[in-house]
Amino acid sequence: MQVGIKLDKQRMFFDRKAVIDAVGPATAKSLALGGGLVRKIMQQSMRYGKKPSAVGTPPRAHREGRGPLLRRLLFNSWDRSTKSQVIGPEKLTGAPGDAPRLQNEGGKITVRVARTTSKKAKSRAQAEAYRRGLQSGRIARPPRVTKTITLPARTYTVPALEKAKPKLTGPWADSVKP
Repeated sequence: MQVGIKLDKQRMFFDRKAVIDAVGPATAKSLALGGGLVRKIMQQSMRYGKKPSAVGTPPRAHREGRGPLLRRLLFNSWDRSTKSQVIGPEKLTGAPGDAPRLQNEGGKITVRVARTTSKKAKSRAQAEAYRRGLQSGRIARPPRVTKTITLPARTYTVPALEKAKPKLTGPWADSVKP
């Protein structure tokens, strides 16, 4: 099971002709059902909440913005180069490091952050004035510093596969006809 993949997933879904031709219609259907089950279990394991999840449990999903990003990035597709099924999140573009992999396995990441100033805006007008001052160059932007962050593992891939294993034999039962 790979985490943080970057491939042309649209062309490699199990209902595409190229995939069906590569693995056969019965196998493609079985892989789609089994992978879809594992993907659904991964998504459902990410419960909604505002606080971070406990170490070792799946990460939390957040309702802000366009919804839970990690849940939306989960895919089930065929990898032509390795001739195998890939279930997991798509790699984020533009994000520092490999966020989905770090979320799953834990590890260290170095990020650049702005040094905070002690003076905070007390009103919306003060915040706007500060923003305008930064844009005009009248106020100097605080220098950015690098910071190493250690993220604990909040694994969600292996537990989902383990939970789905008893149900994975069902789709394969009728794929081979005598």
